Amino acid sequence: MLSNDELRKTLLEAKCKNAHGKFEYIQDGAVLSNHPLFSSDGINTLQIILYIDEVELCNAAGIRVKKFKLLMFYYIIGNLPKIYRSVLSAINLFEVAKSEDVATYGFDSILQPLLEDIHKLSTVGGYPIHLKSGNLIRINAALVAYVADNPAAHQAIGLKESVGGAFRKCRFCRADYDAMQNGVCEEDFDSGNLEQHLQQCNVISNAPQALKDHYKTAYGINRKSILCEFPNFDIFKQTPPDVMHVLLEGVIPLTLQALIKHFINTKQTTLIEINNGIKNFLYGYMEEKDKPNFIRQQDLRSSSTCLNQDAAKAHLLFQIFPFIVGKNVDLNDDHWELYTLLAEITDISFASVIGLETIARLKEAVTAYLTLFKELFPDQPFTPKQHYLVHFPKVILLLGPLINLWAMRFEAKHQYFKQLKKIMNFKNLCLSLCRHHQKLAAISRNSIFKENKYGPVRHLQGDELARVKQRISSTLSIEKDSINNVESFKWIILHGTKYLVDECYLAVKFDDEEIPVFGKLCGIQELNISFVVFDVICLETVGFDETLKAFQVRSQASGLTPVTPDMLITHTPLAIYTYHGSSYIKLKGSISDLKDS
Repeated sequence: MLSNDELRKTLLEAKCKNAHGKFEYIQDGAVLSNHPLFSSDGINTLQIILYIDEVELCNAAGIRVKKFKLLMFYYIIGNLPKIYRSVLSAINLFEVAKSEDVATYGFDSILQPLLEDIHKLSTVGGYPIHLKSGNLIRINAALVAYVADNPAAHQAIGLKESVGGAFRKCRFCRADYDAMQNGVCEEDFDSGNLEQHLQQCNVISNAPQALKDHYKTAYGINRKSILCEFPNFDIFKQTPPDVMHVLLEGVIPLTLQALIKHFINTKQTTLIEINNGIKNFLYGYMEEKDKPNFIRQQDLRSSSTCLNQDAAKAHLLFQIFPFIVGKNVDLNDDHWELYTLLAEITDISFASVIGLETIARLKEAVTAYLTLFKELFPDQPFTPKQHYLVHFPKVILLLGPLINLWAMRFEAKHQYFKQLKKIMNFKNLCLSLCRHHQKLAAISRNSIFKENKYGPVRHLQGDELARVKQRISSTLSIEKDSINNVESFKWIILHGTKYLVDECYLAVKFDDEEIPVFGKLCGIQELNISFVVFDVICLETVGFDETLKAFQVRSQASGLTPVTPDMLITHTPLAIYTYHGSSYIKLKGSISDLKDS
């Protein structure tokens, strides 16, 4: 990896701290700010983020169920700039193990090789790496985060794996069921800490056999984990909750289910009307693949937890929910307030840059959400995933934005291995998977830096070329004579994101009052075969609708404004929604702290 000049330069020279005192990178958090390898300049230090997940390679409903259940170990280098993090070739395979082998030989034996490597890479003065060019560089590396769903995280750190059935429900505060039902903020719980955990592990280890099970249940501990031996790694601070599993596959479907049942029971709407709203909604091209499934009657039963949606579909359903039911239900009652509170929690949890004031807002929103949920649905106890929300603010202070450590892209990596089952030898499944991936990694290392992909091209000439050169040079301060060639495209894919002319909207800039200005993408040009420019027509931002959690916009007299992708507030292409004759744009994460970044 480090022998690739472009990749090595990108990793070792990447910006890893926010210049304005906000939380943008992992290194902005307290954990790495106080880490001996990261708190001082000098030796090049790599941030290793480890992800572990169990995957069923074959049909989970067939005769081979559980026969080919595997534990996949991936890692990514946290130094990699954010624009490259979602590229699947940036996600590396560390190890593959059969789940039955892990049960037989223990989880710790799987991580032992990684522990040995981390010890070598954390030596004083750096570990020498000999490059193919013959040069020598010294590198330090540290495991900075272990990402997994809640059962897998508990398995790795040696706690009881069944979060629902265990006496201790939470790895962050070790709350039991009663404490979890009565607490709504961080201060209501005693935080878990590594020193206390190690003492409890010693008590279990030294206890008579007859008392071991008693202590294991009381403490919620199965064993002392090998992760406790990793240099400067704290299992209670560096195993963050995953926003995909907690929010998109937990709290959001649970809350939507409760609200839908309430709206139906109070005759404000029907399930048929909601499904018609899902069917007839005008989705943007970037949303079509995540169009929500219809909600079935059985999805409203208490035993159902996903509303017939996967994570991406649940996220989109939550985004458009006000526009689907808003015409029929009362948006001024306490039940809708529950939606707006959860929307604020979700927006901050998906923010790429977060300030201290925003973290305080998140804490208040979580407390208000849990308090109101308990008031509106007193017979519905808090789930462990709802409880994990109280720890979100502290985790951001420790490790930076949660979106940097979510599992969505890691899980997308599974698809490559699932496709291999059609051509693979199943005699030694783990070895076959590793060999196939090793070949792929060898030929696709440079694919991290994706080349742009283009739609139909048109070469500008004559008066049209002169007008475009004049507009771009005057707005972007580019010498007109330096523009030799201009090509226009119907669409372009930059770093994996598709921009389609006349079909998407962009968050262009903040105005003088720090209100975001949105624009319709009306043209895509590339100058001199390397420099991309978007032509946008800016809209007027009327204001932010707290009920819909969306910005109201309208057309205004405005000419084409050239902007570069780097000038945008966020690189996400946006759709526009219509509600009661007005137009709205909804973001997928809070941008309030991007104003000065």
